Amino acid sequence: MGKTSLIRRYATGKFDKSTLSTIGVDFETKKVVVDDTEILLNIWDFAGEKKFRLLLPSYVSGASGALLLYDITNKDSLEDLHDWVKTISSVPNYPKTKLLIEAKIDLENQREVTHDDAKALFDKYKFQGD
Repeated sequence: MGKTSLIRRYATGKFDKSTLSTIGVDFETKKVVVDDTEILLNIWDFAGEKKFRLLLPSYVSGASGALLLYDITNKDSLEDLHDWVKTISSVPNYPKTKLLIEAKIDLENQREVTHDDAKALFDKYKFQGD
């Protein structure tokens, strides 16, 4: 399951195998309850290509958090996160909470990203969670 499929599955509860790659920016919303308070999550799905990274600052300034995802079957996707984190961190009022998410964990037999490499990135950029 890729980034867009994961976001749509979370937001809508539906899984679509035929999801196309994101071009530019896509958007989903989801209502969640945290400590008896209803919160509306606005989830922005950015295309992975570098040319779309220029759009990022206007969307993340003031955001409560950032979810960064890499594909365990593609080592380059983990390496690209270094640039994503640097871009996010350079934005005024950038999100302090960052979560690192592994995608395509059902393809463990095709894993290119080692757990040690992922843990090193997690620690370097102070991601939250386990």
